[in-house]
Amino acid sequence: MVQRLLLVSLALSFAAGIAAAQQRSITGKVVSATTSEPVAGATVSVIGTPISAISNDRGEFSLAGPGGTVTLSVRGRQLQASSSHCAGDQARVSVSLEPDVFNLEAVVVTGQATGVEQRNLANAVTTVTSEQLDRAPTQTIESALQGKIPGR
Repeated sequence: MVQRLLLVSLALSFAAGIAAAQQRSITGKVVSATTSEPVAGATVSVIGTPISAISNDRGEFSLAGPGGTVTLSVRGRQLQASSSHCAGDQARVSVSLEPDVFNLEAVVVTGQATGVEQRNLANAVTTVTSEQLDRAPTQTIESALQGKIPGR
């Protein structure tokens, strides 16, 4: 029994050593191709694995990647995605991302109109006064509004 336990323990430690040997640290920097400025918040992922990292304010990233040649996918907001091959003996990668002038999904423009007359509004507006709500006791605000708003 002790011999089996010793054999299993030895096998597990050997397998853990092999798994640790297959891991390596990949570091790098993500910069803008047009300005050479660091890109903060870029996502760097190892394709085919759940391994990923986010670049810091200096555009630097670090992740524990598998051994052998891997392909990194690099994405940044308002920048075109890029992929970079990283050889098994390569520990440092530098990636330049081009601006994506057609990526309008990342830009959100909001506005609030003030001083618009009710007849010019694009939405229907109904006013209910507090006197109208107090005419009959109700349990909820929805019940109090029932019958006082057209279409509801």
